[in-house]
Amino acid sequence: MALVSENPTSGLTNIVKSRTISFCETLETLHHEDDLSDFGDSDSDNDDDTSPSKDPETAEMASLERRALKYRKSLTMLNQFASLKLRGEGPLVAAAKGGAKMQPSKEHLLAAKKSIDDLTAWHGVKRVGILGAGQMGLGIALVAANVSKLPVLLLDSNETQLNKGLKFMDSLLKKDIAKGRLTEAQADETRSRVKTTQKMADFADVDFVIEAVSENPALKATLFRDLAQATPAHAILASNTSSISITKIAASAKGREENVIGMHFMNPVPVMKLVEIIPGLATSDKVLKTTQDLAVAMGKTCTLSQDVPGFVANRLLMPYINEAIIAYETGIASKEDIDTTMKLGTNMPMGPLTLADFIGLDTCLSIMKVLHEQLGDTKYRPSVLLGKMVDAGWVGKKAGRGFYQY
Repeated sequence: MALVSENPTSGLTNIVKSRTISFCETLETLHHEDDLSDFGDSDSDNDDDTSPSKDPETAEMASLERRALKYRKSLTMLNQFASLKLRGEGPLVAAAKGGAKMQPSKEHLLAAKKSIDDLTAWHGVKRVGILGAGQMGLGIALVAANVSKLPVLLLDSNETQLNKGLKFMDSLLKKDIAKGRLTEAQADETRSRVKTTQKMADFADVDFVIEAVSENPALKATLFRDLAQATPAHAILASNTSSISITKIAASAKGREENVIGMHFMNPVPVMKLVEIIPGLATSDKVLKTTQDLAVAMGKTCTLSQDVPGFVANRLLMPYINEAIIAYETGIASKEDIDTTMKLGTNMPMGPLTLADFIGLDTCLSIMKVLHEQLGDTKYRPSVLLGKMVDAGWVGKKAGRGFYQY
């Protein structure tokens, strides 16, 4: 099935690919709301009666139709998509026009749904390996399996962490079922795509690896050295690092430097739409393109950053959080007043100290150390209080205590 044209020779530009993904995502998951409570303890936000039908096909169609009608705000995007000057009218354009009339037909919905399965043809990746089963690694694995429909091999040396990660993934899928985002059959398919291992040798047949361990330069160097030996020669080796030099990481993957790239997902991965792409000094153009295409197939919007400390997101975000901690440390205001000021005064979705707790204070400290050491400017000096709290084990929400108690 053609994605946007019946003419198989018509090329797909980046904007068409991006909007095709956006449209498919609209009908398949219809805008995962940026609901951070999914990653907390609340189960009270199920506002739809989405009891599954005994007939899976009927239930799936009912779910698609209900969500298509519920999210009418998507129609602006659908109109933009339909207005693209493309040759012919493939099923997605027809579906977009059907959606723009606010009466998505069964045929339109099924055509768009079927087209989702064709999206992986852009990137050529057939199997993804995820290194690290923490919150980031698990989130990346879930999106790869659920959105881009790829088989995933999740690697962690800690069996307890693997089991914990799979349990967390299951809880997220159950919430998606409850909210009508997925049917039970679709959730089962997603689960079946994720396998686990404790042996890096099992990465011998993956096409794309995404490393998602802690921000420890020495650890990443060791892992990329081992990945260069364990993976096929064509496999792309991506790091989810949020601040460490990709060129430096690539230097550890002897003979594979051109296959190493930065792929920085935002936390929580299933909710946040951005991926920062960071090529290193040796990264090939082909690797860059494949990485961008895979990120788009995972439903993400990509930005491109130079390989500099902190890239874009954390070069701006972490000094902001660090300065808020210093303001609290020096008694300028209470933690509540600092957060409230930034929320209500500058329209931030959450205050900097709350955000630090969600990110993890240990992660914040690691990134600030990288910025301070590599840029040499005192404005990046980590807050003394931040270091003390990490030493105490008060690293935020994941530990039950940070600037606030959870």
